[in-house]
Amino acid sequence: MIWIQKTLPQIKEIQIEDDTFTCERQWVLELCSALRGKGIVWSCCSPHDLPGDVLAKMKEAGVRNLVVGFESGNDDILKRVRKGVNTQQAKEFMKECRQVGLRVHGCFVFGLPGETLGTMLQTLEFALKLRPDTVQFAIASAYEGTAFNKYLREHCYLRDSAGVTSAGNLTARYDYPDVSRDAINAFAHKAWKSYYWRPSTILRQIHSALTNLQDAKRFARGFTYLGQYMFMNQPHEQ
Repeated sequence: MIWIQKTLPQIKEIQIEDDTFTCERQWVLELCSALRGKGIVWSCCSPHDLPGDVLAKMKEAGVRNLVVGFESGNDDILKRVRKGVNTQQAKEFMKECRQVGLRVHGCFVFGLPGETLGTMLQTLEFALKLRPDTVQFAIASAYEGTAFNKYLREHCYLRDSAGVTSAGNLTARYDYPDVSRDAINAFAHKAWKSYYWRPSTILRQIHSALTNLQDAKRFARGFTYLGQYMFMNQPHEQ
């Protein structure tokens, strides 16, 4: 990371795309100690179980943004997928991130085992209450060899092995007793609109763009992408 800073000054930020990055907290603290004061801006993935003191040290070491898999707003679904954390921990985590000044990109998933229209609405409402700086709403994909794929096959829910449309979007290929694949795909499409077209969300993004040049560039790119996503794709293709 120090080499990148010295050799490739055109790179403004480093993203560590590793879901297990913060599992070894002592190693993370050692890395933060080594990067503190270096002026390197970086982001990483993180579960929402890091304590406030670790988050504060990460902020001091140059961390700008955390990519966090909240997945669902329903605790029963979180237990089914063995997430290991619950919605209350997520609320406390978001509070501590705000206190130390860390931005959060929240990741949510529709279509996990036990999903219904009610639980999807619960997840959307949960995302709106958490208010991450940015979000993504994905659809659970039944990749071959995973426990999720096995679960769907054992219950005869899987209708098609493909989980990606011709346009490259994730899509549900399974039907649950209480919610169909079309309903899951349509709800994911609706969730993006519900979150990003809220006046409060737009105002937060504009405020960030006005106070930070890099955020302004991200806002412009994100707004363009979101417009294409909302108006060029059909709900059943999401």
